[in-house]
Amino acid sequence: MPVTYTNRRGTVHYLHSKPTKKGNIRYFFSTKTDGRLQDRIPDGYEVYENANAQVFLRKKQPQIITDEELDIVRRVLRKHAPGEWRYKAEIKKDAIVVHSACQDYDGIEETMPFKRLLSAEFKRQHATYMPIMRFTLVDRDDRRFYPERMCFRGEDHWIGVGDSGPLAWMASKYIKHLGKESFYELY
Repeated sequence: MPVTYTNRRGTVHYLHSKPTKKGNIRYFFSTKTDGRLQDRIPDGYEVYENANAQVFLRKKQPQIITDEELDIVRRVLRKHAPGEWRYKAEIKKDAIVVHSACQDYDGIEETMPFKRLLSAEFKRQHATYMPIMRFTLVDRDDRRFYPERMCFRGEDHWIGVGDSGPLAWMASKYIKHLGKESFYELY
C-alpha cells in the first residue's frame, strides 16, 4: 500500500521515488498515482506540510523549539488575532514563524451579492500564507527569544523589533500588532 498524505486542503499526495543522475534516490510527493510509488517512509525522514499546504519529505529535524512553546504563540494568536484561519504558526529550525493569510476574505464577503458568508473551513482550506513575524531562540538555557518582523521595502528581510526575552511575554507584546498599522512602526 503506497504512502499517502492528505494536506489541509484535502488533497491526497503519494510518496514517489526517482533515481538521480548520480544513482541516488530522490523522494517526492505528488498528487499523481503513476510512477514509482513507495510503501514506506525511508528511515530518518518525515512528512512535512508547510503553511501553504505543500507537502515534502524531509530529513527529520532536531527539535529545538518545544511543542509547548509553539502552543504559547498559537494561544496568543487566537487571543489577539481575529479569525483562526488568518494566521498560522510553525517551527522552522530555531524559530517560531508566524504566517499571515494573503487573502482578505472579509473584504470579499462585503462585495458578495446577498452577503453570503464564506465558511471558516473554506477560508482555512484555501488561504495562502506569507511569513510576517518570527521569534528566534537565542538562549537555549534561559529559553529567551528574539522578536522580528518582515520588512516589505524592496527586498524582503527580517527586522529586529526589540530585545530578547521570555516567549510568552514577547508573543503578547508583539502579536497584538498583527493586522494593524502599528505593526509597521515596530523596529
